[in-house]
Amino acid sequence: MWSMILSLSRHDYNQMLIWAERAYPEECCGLIWVKKNKMNHVDKLELTKNIALNPLKHFEIDPKPLFDANRKSRVSDDKLIGVFHSHPNGRAVPSKLDASNVVLGQIWIIIANNSMRGWLSDENGEIYDRFNSIIINIVN
Repeated sequence: MWSMILSLSRHDYNQMLIWAERAYPEECCGLIWVKKNKMNHVDKLELTKNIALNPLKHFEIDPKPLFDANRKSRVSDDKLIGVFHSHPNGRAVPSKLDASNVVLGQIWIIIANNSMRGWLSDENGEIYDRFNSIIINIVN
């Protein structure tokens, strides 16, 4: 069995919990950034608008900031490694819909019940053949 550790500052951890609480009962969502030379440490989080038709049950990141983020990631030391979103009335585990929408190789952080879990999308994942759990290490 393999494991991956993603470091996240206490500030960023708390910020995601606040965003999820403020969005309730809708799902919040956003982007996870790292620096090229520190791929296992979250450098920045970017809250984005949830444009899903039913944001109470799903999330969809606005395509404009997602497009801009992918462009920036190709030409700078800032690297987009994945997304975060909340499950307001659920568990911090990917849903079947999450599995059908994920881009392989992305990190996902799912927030639920005032906590969060990390996931790496993989074609042989333990959850829906798409996600493997990763360790989130909270640092000061």
